[in-house]
Amino acid sequence: MAILQLLVVTILVAGSQAKSLVARQGLGNSCPQACLFIFAPVCGSDGITYGNQCELEVAMCEQETLFSHQPNYKPLTLAHDHPCGTVNKKRQFNSECPMFCPEYYSPVCGSNGQTYDNICFLESFACLTAVNRPNANPITLAHQGGCNGESPFTFGGEGR
Repeated sequence: MAILQLLVVTILVAGSQAKSLVARQGLGNSCPQACLFIFAPVCGSDGITYGNQCELEVAMCEQETLFSHQPNYKPLTLAHDHPCGTVNKKRQFNSECPMFCPEYYSPVCGSNGQTYDNICFLESFACLTAVNRPNANPITLAHQGGCNGESPFTFGGEGR
């Protein structure tokens, strides 16, 4: 019986210390933890392109939680409602570019050397690049599978 009581006390103490560690690291915040998989890129004031407004808001909340106590803290804000670094702001929601892509992993390699989760993400990025940077080289499908040799037919780490 004494061993069982000691075990219960040990678990309670370890649990409270783990919660304390989470709080000290700023991880126990009320920031949103999930966003819908909607491709509507926005640019943050940090120069990073976020997949959508929700992803930017999560980053804003997390940065505020972790760094707002620092003297030189500048809050993250929305710079503009299109990807960062676009010279031309032509992209509109009524454009022909795919705005929503299914979330499945079937990697493809683009002619720009970038691996995309699936063909939809490649086509979306290629379209947005063509609209926003008309003088850029067109991005096309180089081959199935990732640019670094990732197989398009992997499941649980085994090739099929």
